[in-house]
Amino acid sequence: MPSQTSLQQLQEWLAKNDFKISEKVRIEGPPFRIIAEEDIEPGTIVGVIPKDNILSIRNTAIAHVFEEEGMEGEMLPLVIATMYERALGTKSPFYGYLQSLTKPDIPLFWNDERLSEIRGTELYHIVLGDRDQLKEDYQIVVDLMERYPEMKLDKMTIEDFYLVFSFVVSRAFQADEYHGEALVPFADLFNHKTDGEHVHLEADAEVCANCGSVECDCGLEDFDEEIEQESVPELEEIPEVEPQLIPPKQTLDMTIVRPVKKGEEVFNTYGEHGNTFLMRRYGFAEEDNPYSYVAVEREDLLSFFEDDRIEFWDQVGSAIVQQIIMEKGSEDEECEDGCCDHDHEGHSHEGHDHGDHEHGEAEEDDDEEWEDEEEHDEDCQDDCCAEDDEIEEDDFALKADGTPSFELLAFLTLLTMPAQAFEKVTTDIEFALNALLKLHDEPPAKGQKTSIVQQKIKQWAEWRLKQFPEIKLSGYNAILVQQEHAILLRAVL
Repeated sequence: MPSQTSLQQLQEWLAKNDFKISEKVRIEGPPFRIIAEEDIEPGTIVGVIPKDNILSIRNTAIAHVFEEEGMEGEMLPLVIATMYERALGTKSPFYGYLQSLTKPDIPLFWNDERLSEIRGTELYHIVLGDRDQLKEDYQIVVDLMERYPEMKLDKMTIEDFYLVFSFVVSRAFQADEYHGEALVPFADLFNHKTDGEHVHLEADAEVCANCGSVECDCGLEDFDEEIEQESVPELEEIPEVEPQLIPPKQTLDMTIVRPVKKGEEVFNTYGEHGNTFLMRRYGFAEEDNPYSYVAVEREDLLSFFEDDRIEFWDQVGSAIVQQIIMEKGSEDEECEDGCCDHDHEGHSHEGHDHGDHEHGEAEEDDDEEWEDEEEHDEDCQDDCCAEDDEIEEDDFALKADGTPSFELLAFLTLLTMPAQAFEKVTTDIEFALNALLKLHDEPPAKGQKTSIVQQKIKQWAEWRLKQFPEIKLSGYNAILVQQEHAILLRAVL
């Protein structure tokens, strides 16, 4: 009898572990992708994933290790749990899933010669930092091996650790408050499409962080809360509640949010990420990526300014900027009518077919019932309020159009203003706040290059452009370097 393929083993494992995969889709690969078998409308659930069978620090035999060590809510414990399950081989209850994972082609694994092709980019320095940090993390694993020999990880090398880390960091979902970061089989088979995804992962809005139940009766969730006696109703005051016909679900659901035609690939989204992030996590980049940016290192700017102004920024200016960002951000958090009316067709990409994904948090779903054709009426369905892991207003960076982020603009404005104005700012905090508020709401027009601020940005960008290697690139490396190069040119020209 011929041996099973990786796909056959995965499909058999999914079926055996109660994953409900709709007949409206099929799995192809490896490399894996999801294809529509027929036209699919929004609201259709194409996969129901039991939380009991996701790989989390709660669902592994070494869960006690993480509890005893207080290692919850972090990525590293999930890496260790996955290393443990892989070490068990066919004895692991997750073997049918884990055998389908393949090594991604990401810069973390590149040799020095290949990595040198992206020298001068932000990614180059990030990868070097990643390698140093992972060495420190691996030492934590080594220490745990000594304290918990039952984990049987003594034969795991640092290369094994790197590999499993790449699996986890590129695939993990924030499942819920109980499981935390987890590997979610089937959900991680959907490839990425910028601003054009068809499917979202949905979960119950709230679960008990101690027992994982939707309707908690473990008595631990409110253990630290003081309940006043008079706030507890008398027995006769408690109204009768109709029993629920459908119990709260302990699943994660893959729900269609945009129509899909028969034969098309069904895409998820990994978030609004620039090419540095995409290359670092998954090994691909997108041409004309609207979320790309170039980070500006503060240390590269300090030589331009006087020490007293830098001290004022550190002690006062930065705090004012953070206050403005928080206040402006809270105003934007209310999802007003029309805030989600994005033009998702504005950035047309072919998608990326590869084996590793990072998905962020599962969307919360308060509805306890589900049917294959159920209509889901969700607020902010198109992620208008979703957290963006890339360029934020409190980063020093040049955005895709070559303009500075708000914090970089505020930093340079405060440190280059005339002496009289700077003295006014340092002696009148209300004046400083109002000046920066105006700067936030009315930034300099794009293309205005005459101010001292713009001159400093141009000076830095010209220096940065000289850091790129003068070699001919191809593939994703060329896309990464060319877009970063283009952003800097927009800041210069």
